[in-house]
Amino acid sequence: LDAALHTLLPGVVDPDRQALVPFGWEGVTIHAVGAGTVRVRFSLGSNNTVGIAVADATGAPVATVETLSLRPLSKQALRSAAATGAGDALYAVRWNALPDSTPKTAVPASEILEVVSGDRTP
Repeated sequence: LDAALHTLLPGVVDPDRQALVPFGWEGVTIHAVGAGTVRVRFSLGSNNTVGIAVADATGAPVATVETLSLRPLSKQALRSAAATGAGDALYAVRWNALPDSTPKTAVPASEILEVVSGDRTP
């Protein structure tokens, strides 16, 4: 999806146009997981918005986004961020080990409960 979103950056392809970057996501639905190959289709909306449909190789839906709002990003804003040292503000993933929370004894089967709706009996 990230690679597909790069096609929305007209400032990258056409230096005379301002780049638009993703800002707000609405109506995101995941229909399936595990697709090895996907196709992404954008539907242009109004006021710098797009809809997104993601499908697998068979055409089955994988994900949909009702509205992705885009915001303009000027070259000056990028230069300004780089000049203030914001480019050095990298985040890192760190693993924090937690104490073992595994129960010391097995839970008896009589203590395992199943929650069902009122119209279904176990």
